[in-house]
Formats: sequence, C-alpha cells, structure tokens
Amino acid sequence: MEKPSPPAISFGNTDRNNNSGNNNGSDDGDIKKKQSISLSRTSTGQSSDDGKSIRSAMMEKMKFVKRSRGKSQVVRVEGPPYHTMALDTVVQLLKSDLNEGLSEAECARRQKEECGFNEMEGEGGINPFKLLLKQFINILVLILLIAMVVSFVFKDYVEGGVICAIMFLNAGVGFAQEYKAEKTMESLRQMASPTVCVIRDGQQKTIATRDLVPGDVIVMKSGDVVGADCRVIE
Repeated sequence: MEKPSPPAISFGNTDRNNNSGNNNGSDDGDIKKKQSISLSRTSTGQSSDDGKSIRSAMMEKMKFVKRSRGKSQVVRVEGPPYHTMALDTVVQLLKSDLNEGLSEAECARRQKEECGFNEMEGEGGINPFKLLLKQFINILVLILLIAMVVSFVFKDYVEGGVICAIMFLNAGVGFAQEYKAEKTMESLRQMASPTVCVIRDGQQKTIATRDLVPGDVIVMKSGDVVGADCRVIE
C-alpha cells in the first residue's frame, strides 16, 4: 500500500494531464508535509503584501471572462501569480479551506458562474451536417459535378445520371466511415477520462478532473495524474 501524499489546492481551469512529479515543499513548524496547489497560469508577480491589489485585478479579469462567455470565441486571460504569494494569501484569495476544502454547493456555483469545466475547448461534438458537406468539398467530386452538368446540358441524361449516382454513392460511403470513426474516438475519450481525489465538505472523494474548480484541495499519491496547475501546500 502506498501512503498518499498530502493534498493540493486546485487553482486552474486547464486540463493538464501530467504525471505528478517532484514538487518543492516547505516546513511549517513541527509539521513536515508535502503540499501542492494547482494554478491556472504561471507568471512573475507580487508578494503577499499586494493581496488587495491582486484580488481587485483577479475580480476585474473574472468580470472580463463573464462578459466574453456569450461570444463564440474563447477568451483566455492571465491569472494572478499564485506561485509567488504566501500560502495564507492564496487560500484567502481563493476563499478555500485547507482542512475542509470547498463545499459541493460552492463548487457548483463556481463552475456555473465563474470558471466552467476544467477541460480544453473542443469543437462541441460531432456535427453530421459538416461531415456530409465535407464529402462534397474535394477536387474529385467537383470534377464529377462539372461532368454531370455538362452531360445534362448536352442532354446526355444517362451519362449524367450515372455520374450523379457515383457522386452521391461516394459521399454516402465517406460520410458513414467518418461518422463511425468520430463516434469511436468520442467513446475512447470518454473512457480515458482521468479522475482526481479532492477534499470537499471535509471528506475525500474521487471526481473527474473536468469537475475541478479553483480552490479545490487535491489529495495526491505517487503515480496520480495532475488534473490542473497545482502548488504544493503540504
């Protein structure tokens, strides 16, 4: 049995599936534990004396993200430099608790109103219309389409009909193959969804990494996947 290493706090909203490695810890009195905190971005920044200004900057950036959520384009902003701050300042900014973690209600609120899911943005699933349209956008199909139009213009309906049938048959086969491949890939992505152990409401529980929110306390052991940017806290 491996003894789990102590918790980490999740600050990030980026799904970084890296194997947990060596993290720098610090001694706190007589307690010598290895902690880590997950961060959304790494950047040079200010010390704990600038807590108020950092909080103000963070709130302004969060408002900017909220204003941009309705737009089709995903907007990424630079987060506060958590890695340069004192641990107490970090916990205070994220309104977290190192022992109890966040509550389920607070996590749901943050996920809905502030950060969304902890995952990379994709194309929003399979779009059958786009797959079908893709079958007609290539040189071979365009040549067949021109040949079909010419055949009908010169009233060669038999040849035009044959070309039309070949063109649609080719599109149908290509669509079926690509749609099946996309469905298979989507199933594999769901099966390979990583999980992480967090402390919520004072209890350890396993959740999907996509459900992590900034301020989550993560419990890690050797070989675990780091589901977001983290900072060692214990």
